[in-house]
Amino acid sequence: MREELEDFKKDINQKLTETTKELTSQATRIELAEQRVSEIEVWDMDVKEALIQALKQQRVLQNRLTDQEGRNRRNNIRIFGLTEGAEGTSATQFIERLLTTELSLPAESDLQIQRVHRSLMPRPASDKPPRSIVVNFLQYTTKEMVLMEAWKKRIQFQGRALFFDHDPATEILQKRKEVHWESGPRTYESAQQAADELNRRGIQIETPRGSVPGMEERLQKTLLWQRVGNSEDTAMRAKQKLQGFQRE
Repeated sequence: MREELEDFKKDINQKLTETTKELTSQATRIELAEQRVSEIEVWDMDVKEALIQALKQQRVLQNRLTDQEGRNRRNNIRIFGLTEGAEGTSATQFIERLLTTELSLPAESDLQIQRVHRSLMPRPASDKPPRSIVVNFLQYTTKEMVLMEAWKKRIQFQGRALFFDHDPATEILQKRKEVHWESGPRTYESAQQAADELNRRGIQIETPRGSVPGMEERLQKTLLWQRVGNSEDTAMRAKQKLQGFQRE
């Protein structure tokens, strides 16, 4: 009996030893896994913050590009509604005659038109609205005079009304989403923002389809916890990551 108890004791001790080793091994693996998860979480946050910084830089560059495009178009006007092909073989001469006649300008007026062309897109079908015409003037003052005079009149050509406007940058056109309140017009950055304001004022409308948060906003929302440590260090790490992609 005593020998059996000794054998049983040895067996138990052996199993306890094996179990202890297994638990120690598992604890080590769990610790390594936790360390790797922690490293991945830190890496993930660093990458997201680097992307946010990149998106901010991209927005700054886009604003500069939009400003430059606007300056390049500063002397332009657009004419809408002119039938395709009506300008004939010389669009510049045609537009100069049209403006001089319809705006009742002196025959000797020199509009100093630099160039005239249709908007850069495929020619539409005959049953579709014609492309707008872009007119570039040498002088900004001449362009403003022509535009002001055109807005005073109802100009038609071949029975169709012509409309005159500035030639803003594409980015500006996308942002021209105005709602006219009693207090005056207000411009919104997006259809979603305008819809939110309308709903807030008690005007129920359907939320615009496809209105999703921007990439920067979505990334910000995924940063659900604050990093332990100095936020300036985090920003510096993000900046260093971005510098790795910059050209020499």
